[in-house]
Amino acid sequence: MELSEQTLEQYLNNDAYTFRVGTENIKFYSRYETLKNKLLAIHSQVTQGAIISSIRERLTEYKKQYDELKNNSDNNSNEELKLLEEKIFEFNEILWLNDHGPEHIESVIKRAGQLLSCKKIELTPREVYCLLCAIQIHDIGNIYSRIDHESNIGKILNEKGVYNDVGTDNIEKRHIMEIASVHGGKVPNTDNKDTISTISKSDYISDEPVRLQLLASILRMSDELAENRYRGSQDLIKEKPESDEVRTNSIPKASEVYHAYSSCVANTVVEHHSQAIKVHYDIPKKFITEKLGKGDSEVYLIDEIYNRTLKMYLEKKYCSRFWKPEIDIDSITVIMTFYHDDFTFGKALPDATYTLKETGYPKYPNDIFDFCPDLVKDGNRLDGEYYKNKSLEDGK
Repeated sequence: MELSEQTLEQYLNNDAYTFRVGTENIKFYSRYETLKNKLLAIHSQVTQGAIISSIRERLTEYKKQYDELKNNSDNNSNEELKLLEEKIFEFNEILWLNDHGPEHIESVIKRAGQLLSCKKIELTPREVYCLLCAIQIHDIGNIYSRIDHESNIGKILNEKGVYNDVGTDNIEKRHIMEIASVHGGKVPNTDNKDTISTISKSDYISDEPVRLQLLASILRMSDELAENRYRGSQDLIKEKPESDEVRTNSIPKASEVYHAYSSCVANTVVEHHSQAIKVHYDIPKKFITEKLGKGDSEVYLIDEIYNRTLKMYLEKKYCSRFWKPEIDIDSITVIMTFYHDDFTFGKALPDATYTLKETGYPKYPNDIFDFCPDLVKDGNRLDGEYYKNKSLEDGK
């Protein structure tokens, strides 16, 4: 499949790409379009739902602390109780997410098309259908909570009455939800982020092979690259006044850096000919000179960009495991330009450029037991001492 001149959706919208139900041929695109249209209203609720969830979780936490303190006669501090009462209604503690609605979905689809435009990979119409459906549903779990939102996909689909619109049969439905659910998070009950490995490498759907891990890796990296200036709300983060007045924002303090970061992403391009992903940040001076809120702390936007691009590189390295040799991206190049807040001519600071890429000799692991989990059995390291003791046991 060549995507240099068409999007994934344009590719799928072909009368020849059909599946059979009984004696009837049904277009994959018609099936996908039905799901997409039904999800539009749900996508619009995703960001709001996550914000409401954040409010509810924060209030529940503070009310619990308040009740515990009030019921503890040995530590019944009026000052602490008053502080908690204020926090219960404090807007700045709420996590105000950037956009996870329809525009974000379109951005993920665009990035997936860029990754697949290398002319070295061919997806079948069914694989494109599965990928597009997984992209459509991957973030809907945010309606309940940002935490573990990947695990709520099926529940939301069922509650919103669109569960039966996913996939052409139950096997495909299950696989689409698997592809969507491993775009982030951790393996249940562990700290292991290797979620893609938990699903099958491939399977047959209506006798057609579908590469599940490949599709999951494309979705995961596309989601990572989907940040753009339209997801954030830069205008709602007001400049710090010159006087001692307190800066007031429409965006809660805890979420400032997330919106500032998104609003500074000028463009993201996948360059297959140079085997690189290039990300350009356009940064106003007001985001250079002061720290921005991030949860319960503060951080410079520049340091947030470093953290996010390092995560981007690690995600690229992880996803490469599942899409090689078809996709070959070995570096991420970052360009930062700095402009004056009043848009006067000239740059506020010289451009800065850096590249994340493996160089030199690989870093040596702490030991082989961290590198090879197969060498740990029932909590015991299979080292020299282990084999000595086993040999002595066998000799008895």
